[in-house]
Amino acid sequence: MSNLNEIRVKSFFDLKLKNSIKKGVFINAMYYCSKIQSITLIPLLKGRDIIYQSPSGTGKTTCYIIGTSNQLCQSINSPQCLILVPTRELSIQIRNVFNVLNIYTKNSITSCHGGRWLGEDLKNLKKNFHGIVGTPGRVLHLLQIGSLAITKIRTFVLDEADILMNKNFKIDIFNIYRYLNSKVQIIICSATIPLYTLQAASKFLLDPVMILMRKEEINIDKIKQFYISVFIEENKLLALLDIFETLLVGQVLIFCNTIRKANWIHNKLLANNFNVGLIHGRVIQKERTNIFKNFRDGKTRALVTTDVSSRGLNIPEVSLVINYDIPTFKDVYLHRIGRTGRFGRQGVAINFAKLRDLHNIKNLEVHFSITIEELVKF
Repeated sequence: MSNLNEIRVKSFFDLKLKNSIKKGVFINAMYYCSKIQSITLIPLLKGRDIIYQSPSGTGKTTCYIIGTSNQLCQSINSPQCLILVPTRELSIQIRNVFNVLNIYTKNSITSCHGGRWLGEDLKNLKKNFHGIVGTPGRVLHLLQIGSLAITKIRTFVLDEADILMNKNFKIDIFNIYRYLNSKVQIIICSATIPLYTLQAASKFLLDPVMILMRKEEINIDKIKQFYISVFIEENKLLALLDIFETLLVGQVLIFCNTIRKANWIHNKLLANNFNVGLIHGRVIQKERTNIFKNFRDGKTRALVTTDVSSRGLNIPEVSLVINYDIPTFKDVYLHRIGRTGRFGRQGVAINFAKLRDLHNIKNLEVHFSITIEELVKF
């Protein structure tokens, strides 16, 4: 594997981009590259296979959108770019970012994902989009029934690769890969890339550029982290209501480990006249889209959710993340709190910890070289 950390570019306008792409970048007030963009874009634009890691909010998605958009050929009326993501919300979000950056091009993209009528995707695919972004299950199904042709695909992207390479998606990913031609460029990215992801990716990457950040480079300095000691589970709700009574500004994400817990908290907050939304895997897609839009637009103050929202949720106004339940895995913790403190803003994360959770707090402090201060006891 190659590592090109020494090759960097400062500005998007120093890159060999089509003028229409540069105009889209400029109109969105993007002038200087972030660290990951400065390292990644040159090999990406050269068509190299690449695997790169960078924290949420640092522009890693923009990297591959700019790179793939620059390579699309409008005279080919067939998908040339396939982007796979783990959630429906992320699929829609990436489609929207693509459209914003391609405002001055004729490049087009559609999203294909579960949770909605298959006929909607079948209808969209007749319009000959240049790019496809979707979830693995739906994309594989479309391939198997012959409704999606990807013989012209030039670029294959796996975003949030650590999730896509786990046991839930891995088989679908490899089955989709078998439909691709042998000359496709492969782009793999995520905020965290564990060993199992590297091992799985090595099976279809060809001499890739690998840009991995050391653990201490994953910057969570913009996020102030605290914990509230609770003596019994029921006191978590008291602590949550106290926070809501005193919180004046900003939006809040409340993470739970189970759907049942998320439903319960949502109902309790509604009963106390708080304007909150609820998103998890069992909420139907149409409702999820509306709830997510209301939260993004600021119509909803808080969102109770499971880890379905810990990936790719891109809302700068989220000022507080509450872990009602502390996650089991450290990378999940990182993704959750990474929903705040984005784009250089300050953020706050509060963890509700029973006595048995205190060792998890200590492990997080050691692993990420951080301090998680105790706020109060309930």
